[in-house]
Amino acid sequence: MKNESDISLHTPSDIVHSSNLRDDDEVCVIGVFKKVFVKETRHGEKIAIGILSDFKSEISASLFPNEYEKFKKVVSQKEPLLVYGKIVVDKDENKAEIIVSSVVDLRQEYGSNNEE
Repeated sequence: MKNESDISLHTPSDIVHSSNLRDDDEVCVIGVFKKVFVKETRHGEKIAIGILSDFKSEISASLFPNEYEKFKKVVSQKEPLLVYGKIVVDKDENKAEIIVSSVVDLRQEYGSNNEE
């Protein structure tokens, strides 16, 4: 993975409407997982495919077994997140997906303004 300062911050809208992103580009995306579907692999491991949203656009994001185990609680909470990963572009269907490598819960990391 590149140094975090070398990865640009995006929203799902940026990615959906960008023609500059290519396969294997590393990105950091800010958004909320609206839906998360958990599936089991042939080997009995769990993976997740989620819909990451910035409330303007959505993009599919996949968490493979290791990442799913690390981040399953965070992605199911519908809280604002920073999602790091690589872009996979399906040129036939003209859409992109993120393969997730790391997730940061923004409220936990930076605190909430609504603390009592």
